Amino acid sequence: MAEQPGQPGARPKRVKRLQVPVPKAYEATSWEPADARALQALVKGECPAHLQQRAMNFIIYQMCGTYQPNFRPGGPEAGRETDFALGKAFVGQQIVGLLKVKINSQGEQG
Repeated sequence: MAEQPGQPGARPKRVKRLQVPVPKAYEATSWEPADARALQALVKGECPAHLQQRAMNFIIYQMCGTYQPNFRPGGPEAGRETDFALGKAFVGQQIVGLLKVKINSQGEQG
């Protein structure tokens, strides 16, 4: 009788790793028409709250890759691509940092 998972001595099933391609840091970010609309409305100053949120999420998460791994494998020749990814993430981190600053009623930090 084969041992059932979860019983003492049972071997866990081996999980296959997904081969997810790491995008090139310098490649254009994929976008949807709604992303472009949100960014255009934001720049024009005609942006309702839901589009403002979409635009900022697109910038922070997609364009800057703020929370994505920045290391690009490939030895020394991949160093420039890693540096490029780190630069993009730095921009996103600066935006996120400003979003978290406490501003008092006089418009000063505090």
